[in-house]
Amino acid sequence: MNRRTHTVTLSALSALVGASLALGATQVLADTSPTPTHVVSTADQPTYALQDGKLLAQILLDEASVGGTAASMTRLVAHPGATAPEHTHDGDELVYVLHGRAITQLGETTYELGEGMAMRIPQGTSHSLTVPQQDTPLEVLVIYAAAGAEQRFKAGTVVAPSPRTDLEEPPG
Repeated sequence: MNRRTHTVTLSALSALVGASLALGATQVLADTSPTPTHVVSTADQPTYALQDGKLLAQILLDEASVGGTAASMTRLVAHPGATAPEHTHDGDELVYVLHGRAITQLGETTYELGEGMAMRIPQGTSHSLTVPQQDTPLEVLVIYAAAGAEQRFKAGTVVAPSPRTDLEEPPG
């Protein structure tokens, strides 16, 4: 930008702020942070242990935590040897791999998922997942486009919330 453009931009911004204040829109400039009902921290959400501690689930966003029913978000940590047997969902499932590797069966096709990869599992599609025995833990974010599927993780044993320590070896 040249000097003239900066001057025009600053003048326009100044006029906009002045007009907002003149109209009594001080709230716009005051607190624009998200409300607590829309934001959660992993430190505040319980972690559920399943499969003798090989699978850890932390439901981050669901109806109980933020009041949303259209979708949910869950953080999963699956230790070597953990499996998700073949199953389906009533809505799409989106998976993003943060760390580790897994072998997944999606319909009739087998995929190897690794760090930085994402996968969409269409509604009603049969799928399963296995973390190879010799691998490091798998950490994924899962979004269920129809909230509710994440509630099955609450059948596990509640363990203390812990943002990263659950990547260590499972209890046992």
